[in-house]
Amino acid sequence: QALGIHTSKAVKALRNWCEAHMELATNDKAELKRLLRMVDIICNPDVQVHLKREALPRLSMAIQPQQLRMELKHVFVIQAISKGVVDAAVCLVSQDRSAAGLVCDFLGDFAFYSDTASRAVVKTFSQIVYHFVPQHLMQIRPFISLCANIVATCPAEHQHVVALVGPVFLPIINDPHTTDSLMSSTILLLANLSLTVSHELRDLGVVDALLSLATDPLVPDARKSVAESVIILVRGHERGYEVDQLIERNVVEDYCLPILESALTGGSFRGMYPHLVYSIQLFDVLLQSRRYAETIAKRGEAVPLLLRASQHRDNLAWLQSDNEGRRIALRCLRRLVSFGLWTGDAESASSSATTPAHAAAGHTFINKGLPPLLSDDDVRVRSAAASLWAVLHPEWLLLMRLVGRRLEAEGRLPWQLWQHFIVALVPELAVSG
Repeated sequence: QALGIHTSKAVKALRNWCEAHMELATNDKAELKRLLRMVDIICNPDVQVHLKREALPRLSMAIQPQQLRMELKHVFVIQAISKGVVDAAVCLVSQDRSAAGLVCDFLGDFAFYSDTASRAVVKTFSQIVYHFVPQHLMQIRPFISLCANIVATCPAEHQHVVALVGPVFLPIINDPHTTDSLMSSTILLLANLSLTVSHELRDLGVVDALLSLATDPLVPDARKSVAESVIILVRGHERGYEVDQLIERNVVEDYCLPILESALTGGSFRGMYPHLVYSIQLFDVLLQSRRYAETIAKRGEAVPLLLRASQHRDNLAWLQSDNEGRRIALRCLRRLVSFGLWTGDAESASSSATTPAHAAAGHTFINKGLPPLLSDDDVRVRSAAASLWAVLHPEWLLLMRLVGRRLEAEGRLPWQLWQHFIVALVPELAVSG
């Protein structure tokens, strides 16, 4: 195991070096130089403030996903951080208070979909709040968007941001005059927070504030943003009437499946780009209830999406949190098996919601997709894959139980020690029972 850990670290170090020095096409090199020239303007202390103000929005626009490939942005982020662009941008606020919105926009775009950039921005978050609070600028959309991007990839910062929910974010939600863009950004932030501080959000009345918005057919999707996610993540574990209302309004077909599809393809959903770990959490919460699980299983495309979500995507835009998303996808599949709603073989095609193509995809996954996951680089993914394999092969579990009882009867091994051995092979069985 020690060798594996050191090898893994060496591979990661080599990959980081390769990413920072990857061969770029001629056009990419030219674009990278253009972007870094704007970074130099922002970082140069001798450049006048008004020139830095002009460079910030141009750079923000240029690094948005519509303009810059994720792989190229990753290279840009590494080099921009080395130049000190984050600290330089934050310092600009102390030089020109009116630049706060521009700085927030830039840092939000810089942190978007990048673990590396988010960690760099998080280090300056206390300075950002210090500069903005006296001016009451936290209610502007750029600050909300920045917070949303930070908490999306840095769960450790959630407790710092949740303190702003009551005095800042809820008034925005409850104000009928709030613009669609500000409403959308605020709801997205609450959705990112809901994974780690759901109890706090529930006690603050966030679900009550969002339910009428989410269930009103006259409210456009752009204004609703991801309100359904907040309601499900905060209240789904309790199977309350709020989630029942969403289920009755086809939230699985019209919301959960499309947002997961967007997360897997890198596409836009209601004006934002969802992360896998947040989208798959919706299924993880709903699949804790058999009634909700049956609703999901009735949608033939649900299982194929979960199968795709469990697979590794080898690209530089890969987020660390995506491995957690893969683990949760495997757990979702295990829950469907436990409920008897998916078997993975051709017999699944007997379901009216399952096409032969979907059944074939399940069969292919079990025979070709699942075995590699049992030796995945991520230990959590391996554990979840082993747990799924075990419930798909109940005869193996029965055999292990019989062997353990036989060893106990012969006085060769205590039953509890044998149980510990099984859990060591399939760690998630200790949690799932």
